[in-house]
Order: sequence, then C-alpha cells, then structure tokens
Amino acid sequence: MASAAMAAGTSNTHCASDEQTIFSCPIAHTQKVLSVCGSKRLGSNEGFLQYRYGSVGKIELTYPQSRTGTQEKFRWVTNEHLDVTDSWLTFRNASVSYSVFSMVDHPNGMGPVTRRNGLILEGNNGISQTLKCAAPVIDHLEMLRDILEKGDVGNS
Repeated sequence: MASAAMAAGTSNTHCASDEQTIFSCPIAHTQKVLSVCGSKRLGSNEGFLQYRYGSVGKIELTYPQSRTGTQEKFRWVTNEHLDVTDSWLTFRNASVSYSVFSMVDHPNGMGPVTRRNGLILEGNNGISQTLKCAAPVIDHLEMLRDILEKGDVGNS
C-alpha cells in the first residue's frame, strides 16, 4: 500500500489508481495526508471504503484493515443551517472517534463561499483535536450520503 499515492500519480492521496478518491488532503503544517478511498464500484452492499492517514509512501493507519463489510464501519451525518452546510464521515477505532468533515459557508449571497475541511479526533476522555486540511482538497464526501447508514458513532 505504500505505493498507492505514487500509483495514483499524485502525492495528495493514498488512494491507488484502481480506486476512487472520495476525500483527500494534506494536513496543514505537517507532512501527513488524509485520504478516504473506495473501490470504483461502491454501494451500500458493494465494494469497500477505507480511511488512510500518514506520510506519502508510509501509511500509518488504514481503517478498516479488511475490505469486507467496510460500509458498516462508517456513519454519515449532514447538517444544513442557514449559512452552513456540513457533511461528516464518522467512525470509531479503539477509544477514538474520527470525524472527517467538509463545511461550506454560504452567507446568503452577502459574501464569498468558503470551505473548511479536516479531521476531528475525540477520545473517551473528551479531549479532542482538530486537524485542518491544506490545499488542494479533493472532496466528494457527498457521494456517501446514500451509501452509508446515517448517524454519529459517538464517543462512548
């Protein structure tokens, strides 16, 4: 898997050329890349979905490890507010909840549309950390809306 980014022809993803990149970005102020990769054919009961994190050429975490039944391991959350639409891909690994997020601020035509992307990690102890994406960001999280079960994995 270390050569997945090289196979895809870019250093901004851990997804291989025979996979689709659903989400990927370099983490600001680090040499790390966060990617959500899926099989080319992905549905609620077809294909696989994986979260990958680490330096290019050295993935530190792949979740889940198996490519079987992966959609059951993730949840989808979306919220639409007056000026913000946010989408969340959530999962739990050991005692940590992971939330990959995509937020679009659209201030009712009164200003420019802005986007925020990143990862929030939250432990059972309530301590959380936010890792923000730097450009360029590949963001197709919305495609998971009809594939994954709705709801949050929580932190309990």
